[in-house]
Amino acid sequence: MTDDIVEPVAPQPAQPNTTQRMPHISQPPGDEFQLGERAVFEHRGVDYTVHLIDDDNWVIRSADGRTMGSIYIISLAGEEGEPVYGVREPGSLDTYSEGTDWRGIAAAVINEVLDEPSPEND
Repeated sequence: MTDDIVEPVAPQPAQPNTTQRMPHISQPPGDEFQLGERAVFEHRGVDYTVHLIDDDNWVIRSADGRTMGSIYIISLAGEEGEPVYGVREPGSLDTYSEGTDWRGIAAAVINEVLDEPSPEND
């Protein structure tokens, strides 16, 4: 019978984390975006773009370029430690909705804009 000899292994220095940090599932991908870049998300069977316009502000546009609203950061860490976003209707300074799920609040403002009566139907 032979004895297996196990040589001790010297500890290796920690390797730097080279993986790209992924945003929270509900966070617009601002960390991976450069100003002017866009992401696409689908709502009601239509693609909309979320366009980063400055550090913490995104504009939501339809495929034909119509502005549907804007998303901005209210707090980087809300009650549960997640970013809190606000969304505004086009041309408004008032917050229409807020929450941690940017897709949900973006969908809410899109619904509001799409469901507004058109001027010719007044």
